[in-house]
Amino acid sequence: MDVDLGLPGDKFDFEDVTGIFTAAASAMGEDEVILMDNFTLQDAMSAFEIGEPRLDTGIRLDGEQAPRGAFDPLTPLLPQELCWIIDRACAYEMEWHAGNPLSHTVYTLQYVHHLPRLEPEFVPAGAAACGGPERPRELVTVVLRAAVLGLLKCCDLSWRELSKGGVQDGEDWQGDKCEVSLLEGVQVQHVLSKLADAMDWLLTSTNFPVHWLEALYTRLALRKTLLELMDSDIYKNLAQFQHLVRLARVQLPVRASPVLLPSDSPAHMSFDPKDMGRVGGHAGRVGGAELALHDTKCADMGAGSEPAAVAAHLLPRTPYIRSATQSFFYDGILVLHRFSFAWLVDRFFFETAGSGRGAPPLQHIERTLQKGLWYNPPRRRRFLVKSLLEWHVLFHDLSTIVAQLAPLERPGPDVMAYIPACALLWRLTAIREVIFSGFQLELYGVWEKPFAYWYAARVMEAHLTMLDRLLPALSPASRVCMETRFQHDLLTALQALSIAVFAVSLRLAPQPWRHEHTHPSLVRRYKWAFRAEYDADRFFSPRDSVALARVVLMRLPRRAGLLHACDGLARLPGGMAGAEAEDASVGGVLKWDPGMHPWFPYLEMEAKSIV
Repeated sequence: MDVDLGLPGDKFDFEDVTGIFTAAASAMGEDEVILMDNFTLQDAMSAFEIGEPRLDTGIRLDGEQAPRGAFDPLTPLLPQELCWIIDRACAYEMEWHAGNPLSHTVYTLQYVHHLPRLEPEFVPAGAAACGGPERPRELVTVVLRAAVLGLLKCCDLSWRELSKGGVQDGEDWQGDKCEVSLLEGVQVQHVLSKLADAMDWLLTSTNFPVHWLEALYTRLALRKTLLELMDSDIYKNLAQFQHLVRLARVQLPVRASPVLLPSDSPAHMSFDPKDMGRVGGHAGRVGGAELALHDTKCADMGAGSEPAAVAAHLLPRTPYIRSATQSFFYDGILVLHRFSFAWLVDRFFFETAGSGRGAPPLQHIERTLQKGLWYNPPRRRRFLVKSLLEWHVLFHDLSTIVAQLAPLERPGPDVMAYIPACALLWRLTAIREVIFSGFQLELYGVWEKPFAYWYAARVMEAHLTMLDRLLPALSPASRVCMETRFQHDLLTALQALSIAVFAVSLRLAPQPWRHEHTHPSLVRRYKWAFRAEYDADRFFSPRDSVALARVVLMRLPRRAGLLHACDGLARLPGGMAGAEAEDASVGGVLKWDPGMHPWFPYLEMEAKSIV
């Protein structure tokens, strides 16, 4: 007796088509995939189910059930093992500063989740002598506990700085704490006292080799210094801030040498990248790859975690440095903790044209001078693109105001006439940065790169013309004049490099307008523009242009990056005739690698082409 269950399709006869799909799939390659129209990432993610190791953070596969046994935070350790743990924890901290989640970096340190068990007063009495004189309990409960406390408190202070809004959560850094404490309720002074107690205990210990005691002491001292730096206020005590910076720079190289441990050391169990079960929130699963420790990772802590670098160089490095730079420059109320935005407008005109405010107070001028140069490269490029119209409007407003002013009757150049040029100079600077950032972000296609260099050269030509007009109005001994001359030399070198790369890459790049149908029409319609007399100057030498850029750069400070670019282009053709003839002696591959230089390619001696 048939029973009608009312299920969809129960009245149809279905045929098994598994064999058809299997036969079709057998003809596909290993890396091939067939997608339906309008297939999206959401469709791909929906194909994974709970239990999929790549997405399910709580799953443990067969054979992953505690392969090295359960972790015991009270396991006795040697001094060198503590040094290894502290160094590795610092490297994971730097990985978090580089933009990785806490759950994949700092939280992989098992002691972070067992801090209550490391409290000396709560340790069972029998655990005191289980490690012997070379592994006293205090190494873990006093020294290592203080190091972990300092690590977490530094992360807490960094998290507070990063969450001020100067950088983007989820884009520049990962702020998800996964419901794990970073000692938010613990005072900095309490952690500093624990670090000081641990350092005092090391000074009174006699059971260890002196060099390992010194290594541990230096690591704790560096952590203490970093914590004091992050908690300090440069405006309240500048001398102390500078002292801490110098102290950290002295301490960092002392602990830079890596520590090697045998494979059976219990210290290896202190980190478990796969153990995400205790971490709440969203935390993707780590594949278990070991973190490669290098001296550069340790060096990043000195260069990337010191607020001193913010005040000294204003270089956008890690998100923490960029955020601390903005907090140092503007706290939401005052500029440099002392001045209003009106002062900033005064400085804008003074540092550009060598005079004070050249126009009446304009609120929209103050709003236009925003702080956007500390963004990450993609967001900074978007900011600069949006600011171009604002600079243009500002130039128009300033031109209108200056036109209504009566000219000065005193002898000498009329500085007020140059006030509108201030906005124009910054607009040209923004255009140049937008163009060159396209190379750094690898946005240009092969055939777009020559035009980008040509356009950059034209923009810098206009910028140089404006600087030539401005220089006579500046006092020769003023800092503004020195800065303007520096900009003039830098732009001259950049323009020479851009023209050289344009001339060579244009010959090598595929040109879409030379299509078999498009090109004849263009030649017929614009035959006057395709005359041979309009071809590139046969006497122009890309190699000499690079050499000229190098000569100019040698007069400038902080030129290492551009000199390296000159070295990479030193073997460009000596003339355009050689480039057209594809002379093998000067031929090669132009390669753009932002890791080598963000703006310019280098010449790799192979078959002539462009990549």
